[in-house]
Amino acid sequence: MAVIFRLFILMGIAIFFAKTLNKLFSRPLRAQPVNKSKNLDPYFVLGIPRDATAEEIKLAYKKALSEYHPDKVAHLGKGLQELAAIRTQEIVSAYTALSR
Repeated sequence: MAVIFRLFILMGIAIFFAKTLNKLFSRPLRAQPVNKSKNLDPYFVLGIPRDATAEEIKLAYKKALSEYHPDKVAHLGKGLQELAAIRTQEIVSAYTALSR
């Protein structure tokens, strides 16, 4: 009986980790498709309101950059690396536009 109980516990842990990994890797890197014209709203790119302070802009920039930096996804494959590089460029250009 104890063996069956332990088996159920291990299965529950495995299911929890499978669901967590599925959520992690199935979420999109972008909130909208890649826009080649670079007419993205910098506030949208950084995920901040239009009345954000300079400190909030800086914090949002650092958070977004740490999440999408190409070095963070180097192990996930070429496709995700390219998306991360594009997203990083968008984040940097949004921060540059807002910090002027």
